[in-house]
Amino acid sequence: MCDEALVTTVQPSKIRNPPSSPPTRSESTELVDSLLDYTYSLVDPSALNIIAFSGGVDSSLAAALVYQTIHGTDDHDRRGNVLAVLGVSPSLPENQLILARSIAYNIGIDLKEVPTTEGFDVTYVENQGQACFVCKSHLYSALEAVTTTVSSIASSHEHQNNVIMYNGTNADDTKDPTRLGLVAAKAFSVQSPLIHTTKDDIRRAAKHMN
Repeated sequence: MCDEALVTTVQPSKIRNPPSSPPTRSESTELVDSLLDYTYSLVDPSALNIIAFSGGVDSSLAAALVYQTIHGTDDHDRRGNVLAVLGVSPSLPENQLILARSIAYNIGIDLKEVPTTEGFDVTYVENQGQACFVCKSHLYSALEAVTTTVSSIASSHEHQNNVIMYNGTNADDTKDPTRLGLVAAKAFSVQSPLIHTTKDDIRRAAKHMN
């Protein structure tokens, strides 16, 4: 599933760029704490919090942050429902599916696997240079499937009508404003805990969170 997102207006705590020398544990702790603080500003304990999950480092870190923010607190009023949703189709390699399941299990987050239909798109299957259209077809297929699933899950939770979707879009992803995923994510009001974080810092935070 494509990890793209809406650029939010909430500004996080300042996250320092990685130094030239290997970061110390205290610096990594500070980075993760700042990410958790920002994620705290995004989650809604009364909502169904859904992460568009692929098992890649970006969406995995986003899932870990949302899950820990909701479930890693002693404030029981702050604990809500959180779920990772993975788009599954013949284009998803078996080893990647197994890896995604393993990562979700290690995080502790529930994983919902949703069939996607990009494999029925002739242009996607032919893949004759129409990369932009193919990417869009794949993205919207996955988001449509996730949205349908989210709606059905939300309706099964009494007194819970609000749904917040998250993904792993990071600061480096936003350098190209023409990315179709950014436009699509905006339409779905997707949030990202990593929107102000570089890829290098994401890898560092993910490693620190094991």
